[in-house]
Amino acid sequence: MTAKNNNSETDLILELLNQLLKRIELIEEKIINPKKTLNSKEAAKYLGIKLSWLDKLCSRNRITFYKTGKLRYFKQDDLDKYLSKDIVKSEDDLDREADEKFFGKQS
Repeated sequence: MTAKNNNSETDLILELLNQLLKRIELIEEKIINPKKTLNSKEAAKYLGIKLSWLDKLCSRNRITFYKTGKLRYFKQDDLDKYLSKDIVKSEDDLDREADEKFFGKQS
């Protein structure tokens, strides 16, 4: 292998390492300082739904959002509440609640 090829391979490796380092720094920043307010596109991605479905949820007032002019914003806490609103309880949880309600028992 010639010195020229060796230098170009080294440069390529250094460039790739640089790109990886930048991506790691972005990921760390998002973990350390997560964005708490999301726009519609980000909110739809966060919820795992299409933007058109998010629009329907908003127009039907099924999800909490904030408006500035024509732009909609969503607080991550509100999105988390929306995601956890339809809880499916286990049989044990339902039995425990029934006992508490009808017999005053608490487990």
